[in-house]
Amino acid sequence: MTNEEFLKLAQECGADLVDNGKSDDLVLLFPSELLTLCREIERRTLERAAEKCDEYSEAKWQAYKLSPANHPDRANQHVEGQSDGAGDCAVAIRAMIKESE
Repeated sequence: MTNEEFLKLAQECGADLVDNGKSDDLVLLFPSELLTLCREIERRTLERAAEKCDEYSEAKWQAYKLSPANHPDRANQHVEGQSDGAGDCAVAIRAMIKESE
């Protein structure tokens, strides 16, 4: 997350930004806003992790189904299992997001 993304997210969560005359701003948060910000950062981080699992799952599925006939990944049960496992991991991560809402 870039500084700009963090500051934008902090404002979305109710923070006030204060120009302190330096290169970076101060972020003023009440405890409830800080909790909201922390939860949103956690949610976004978990979603990014789930997306990585989806990407890995898709790559392994493509290797399993679309590799050339003589390629060791083609129709390889281990590669299919890697795809399934990564997909299951994405689902589990997204369930964690739902639990925290």
